[in-house]
Amino acid sequence: GDVTHVLSRGKQRVVFELTLKLKLELELRESDGTLLQLVAGSLSLSEVANDDLDGARMPSSHKTSCDQPEWAPLLRAAAGRAWPPLKGALVALVEQAKEKWR
Repeated sequence: GDVTHVLSRGKQRVVFELTLKLKLELELRESDGTLLQLVAGSLSLSEVANDDLDGARMPSSHKTSCDQPEWAPLLRAAAGRAWPPLKGALVALVEQAKEKWR
């Protein structure tokens, strides 16, 4: 995608529009820790931009795919819960970029 560093009126901004593609793996385990199933799939966010960092939910442009169709609803739910840490990583990268240009 595109990332631009902007300095306007004394304020720094890092403006971006990215496509993110992530591989996902879920381990389904018994209460004693025994592995029952490994579920694999992917999460794709086709247009992640600065404005998406204000939202509490995954951007609507996201899509998931699951290698085991019977587990697709579970993978979709897990992918939705991945947004807060993913958003946190993007915010950290923006701050890191701003620091670099100070």
